[in-house]
Amino acid sequence: MADFSAPVFSARHTLTAHDGWTLDVLELCACERPKAVLVVGHAMLVDRRTVWREDRPCLVRTLLDEGFRVLVPDLRGRRASGPTPAEGADWTYGALVEDTEAYVALARRLEPALPVFLVGHSLFAHTSLAYLGQHPDAPVAGLVAIVMHMWNRRWEPSALVWLQQRFYTWLSLLIVRVFGYLAARRLRMGTADESRSCFRWYEDFVKHDRWGTPEGVDYQAGLAQVRCPVLHVLSDGDRLSGRPAQALRFTASLPRREVLRLGSSCERPELRALRPTHMGVVTSPDSEPVWKALAAWLTVKAAR
Repeated sequence: MADFSAPVFSARHTLTAHDGWTLDVLELCACERPKAVLVVGHAMLVDRRTVWREDRPCLVRTLLDEGFRVLVPDLRGRRASGPTPAEGADWTYGALVEDTEAYVALARRLEPALPVFLVGHSLFAHTSLAYLGQHPDAPVAGLVAIVMHMWNRRWEPSALVWLQQRFYTWLSLLIVRVFGYLAARRLRMGTADESRSCFRWYEDFVKHDRWGTPEGVDYQAGLAQVRCPVLHVLSDGDRLSGRPAQALRFTASLPRREVLRLGSSCERPELRALRPTHMGVVTSPDSEPVWKALAAWLTVKAAR
């Protein structure tokens, strides 16, 4: 278990994104000589408290205990990286993709001699992947993509599941039309709202069976250009948001993809009994063996 008594150095950084948006990043370290710098980002409709809590076991605490320096942003529109949609703010999915550059630049500035890795849960995983596909020369040594998915009909083998995904997309779109944004906090769907334009991009992905910008940038085609290793973490307990059958098709074109699938087919005996949900993979203390497995993968890659 995590050692909550161990001292953790912390600092706050205020970054300016490519379009002038202010981004808040928490810097954490629990050792004098870290192995690498990790940028650990959260999912949609939540903030960084899903991956970092001082008072309980969590993904970031495990990574700190394993000797990494960790940067934990609140993605734009969340808390100190506001303003929020409820305050009238709006941003696109593409803006989240390009924000990755600011996080990587901060990591390189803090530790120029150490490798930089991206660790993303859901949203931050696929925005980071989109960024790497468009910037294959970015100084990133690897990506850990936790229950990462993208809803497109071409990747979902089940017609029934696809209907469910279309229904949830339609329901979310209805909420956006009523409130002017995806009002997750008001409706108790999550702890952070999503902007109208960002969700409109999601709707476009689902409706038109694509993943890219309105201007024609094809994020999916860019996956073949990603040069760093990508560990795609999947769970048999994630039955809708990041279904393994769909997610594996989504990342099939990655040149250096590795897969860690949690469940009975897992090659690691200590992980076979674990089938965390989409959020439980980062929020449940039962997932600590998974976090340690990710730390072990990062340790090996950082040593190369």
